[in-house]
Amino acid sequence: ETAKKALQGGFTVAVIAPEEEYLGGRAALLTLSGKARRNALLRGKATFQASFKSTGEGYPNSGMGVMAHLRQTFLDAAHHAHAWESWTPGHRRPAVDPALEALQPALRGEALIFFEAQTDREILRALDLSKEFGFKLGLTGAREAHRAAPLLADIPVILSLKLPKEVEGESEALKRERNRLRDLELD
Repeated sequence: ETAKKALQGGFTVAVIAPEEEYLGGRAALLTLSGKARRNALLRGKATFQASFKSTGEGYPNSGMGVMAHLRQTFLDAAHHAHAWESWTPGHRRPAVDPALEALQPALRGEALIFFEAQTDREILRALDLSKEFGFKLGLTGAREAHRAAPLLADIPVILSLKLPKEVEGESEALKRERNRLRDLELD
C-alpha cells in the first residue's frame, strides 16, 4: 500500500533501508512498478544506512555513547582490514568477523554511508566521522541542513517530506504547497 501511494504521488524508485539502528546495514534500491520482487530490485546493496539514534535501555543510551560506539566500530573495521592485508600463511590467522567485513566497501570508498542526521549537531557529527574514517557520506532527513549548507556542497542530501504543520511567517502559496506535499507523506 505504501508503494502504491508513493507511485501515485509521482515516485518511481525507493530505497528500502533498515531503521532504528545506529549502523543498520545495507539498503536496497527498488522500482515501485508493482512488478514481481525479483524484477523490481535494481540494486541489492545500494548504500549503508546509519543514524545517531540510541535504542533500548542499555549502552549506548546517549548521543555520546552512540558516537563512541560508531567510532569504535569503524576503528575495529579498519584494524580488521589491516590484519587481513598483512597476514601471511604460516602466521596466526586473523579472526573472521562478517560484521566488520561488511563495512569494508564503505571504508574503501566504494559505497556511501547515509546518516539520518536531523539537527545541525548530528550533521556535523556525520561529517566528522566521514573525515576521520574516509568514507563517502550522504545525509537523510536533514531538517537543519540549511545551518550547515556551506559544508554540504559535495554531500548528497535527501530531505524529509515530513513537513511541519505550520511555519511562522510563510506565504499562502507556500502553505498550500506544503499541505499538498504533506498529503503525499509516506510512513
